[in-house]
Amino acid sequence: MKRWKKPLHLSLRLITGMLCGLLLILTGVALILARPDAPSESAPQPVLTQEAPLTASEELELKDLAEHFPVSFMSFLSGSGLQFLSASVESVPFEGGFGRRLLSRWGTGEGETVLLESIYPARALSLITDPAFHFSGVSGPTLFGQPSVRMESADHLRLHLQTESGLYVCTLPLSAAGRLGDLVRSLQLFSISRE
Repeated sequence: MKRWKKPLHLSLRLITGMLCGLLLILTGVALILARPDAPSESAPQPVLTQEAPLTASEELELKDLAEHFPVSFMSFLSGSGLQFLSASVESVPFEGGFGRRLLSRWGTGEGETVLLESIYPARALSLITDPAFHFSGVSGPTLFGQPSVRMESADHLRLHLQTESGLYVCTLPLSAAGRLGDLVRSLQLFSISRE
């Protein structure tokens, strides 16, 4: 009786080993076939033609400026406790054409100024370079559901965020860093319906 158990036992081990090997091969093939497609490269955002600069001295005039800005712009929500000071939209030379920068200035209750920049196109990183700023050892907070990059100078900090459509920068005094969480919760991207 022991005679036939040994070959049967070896046969079962051999079959189990072959099935495990086959399962590993099939798993590898399934992983290779199921790998996500490489992200499709969308066409780069076109550069624009030059437009005359526009300014706003009232918060309600931001809508007029936004009509000359091709993508969503960053601003504070109403009731954020910040006072609108001024805003402007201008054409900036970029890649043989022009990009756009919408800049708004906001005042805190402590008399400090917070600067918000919305820049088009999103790849226009050269428009935010400033040798006074360096990367911070502290990570930036989440803005609009995405992690931001935090940079600091001797007396200011900047948060940078690049989305598919635009580049966004928030600059504030280092003395306001303790209120950073409250400030970024009051930020939102706004867009104007273009019909």
